[in-house]
Amino acid sequence: MTNENVELIELRAAIDNVDSQIVRLLNERVEIAVKMGVLKTKLKKPIRDENREAEVKRKLSLLTGGESLSEYHIHTIYETIMHVCLEIQQNLNATIEAQN
Repeated sequence: MTNENVELIELRAAIDNVDSQIVRLLNERVEIAVKMGVLKTKLKKPIRDENREAEVKRKLSLLTGGESLSEYHIHTIYETIMHVCLEIQQNLNATIEAQN
């Protein structure tokens, strides 16, 4: 096996490790979003908060300086993450309201 093949295997293992960490953190984020969804429902607040979404994007923009991912890429990724969390919160809200 050539050095390049060994390096490729090692890099793939490193990506697998990072992917595991990302999935763990995404699950943690969703668990927090679920708790927020329950609280928002109890407080009769809307599930979606566009001001908060804009605030998250502003904070993320500050974190992107000089990294491999551009601000556009970070925003695209986080729009998807926020959309999924919002969808989970909305489904939870509907379930809670149906029980009441």
